[in-house]
Amino acid sequence: MEDKAMKKLITTILICSLFLLFTDSSKASVLKLRYFEFGKYTVKIGSSAYISSGSSIIIHNLVPGKKYMKIIRHHKPTPLHPSFKEVVFSGIINIPEGAKVTANLNRHYGLNITRIIFFNTVPASVHNVNQAVHHHHNQPDGFMSLKRTIANASFDSDKLRIAKQASINHSLSSKQVREIMELFSFESTKLKYAKFAYSRVLDPQNYFIVNNAFTFSSSIRSLDRYMQKFQM
Repeated sequence: MEDKAMKKLITTILICSLFLLFTDSSKASVLKLRYFEFGKYTVKIGSSAYISSGSSIIIHNLVPGKKYMKIIRHHKPTPLHPSFKEVVFSGIINIPEGAKVTANLNRHYGLNITRIIFFNTVPASVHNVNQAVHHHHNQPDGFMSLKRTIANASFDSDKLRIAKQASINHSLSSKQVREIMELFSFESTKLKYAKFAYSRVLDPQNYFIVNNAFTFSSSIRSLDRYMQKFQM
């Protein structure tokens, strides 16, 4: 009798465990993230990190809710530049319960959620959306501190190095890029930074305002030719 009771207890525990496992898995979500370019990336969501090589990644068993996400791109070394890591996105993404979320990272480092499929409906509910996920951009106090740091540097080469670091690690607006350009002494440095910052700026549609920082029209034409490469 004791053996039968024990077997029945074990069976009950197993059934309950499987039920809980199924219930939890039905609430878990999936994120499919497409990159604008083939490469090596690290995706950090909360305390977890996922490394991928290719043009996309699928992350399973995500706990639903608002999550802080950071996407880091690993650049290969070249004869002119060593390998380095670049933060291409950082912001809050909302993962619905029991859903597959498809998001696209564009070449201007903006993130758009394009589709949400809910698993816990019969049949599955598909929502085609176009929802932008916003960057954590540089706040006014932090930007003023950045400008002071750049202005205090003695040489344009040092100022440019600091400005590039800021563009890699923070999302700057076109207006902020122009203000940084105005801190440089030489036209050539302004042009170098304007080209570097273009692919990382929050609002590329407003990038025309950086032309106000140039002295020569040749710099405006050079920047325009560079920007057209991204539109091909």
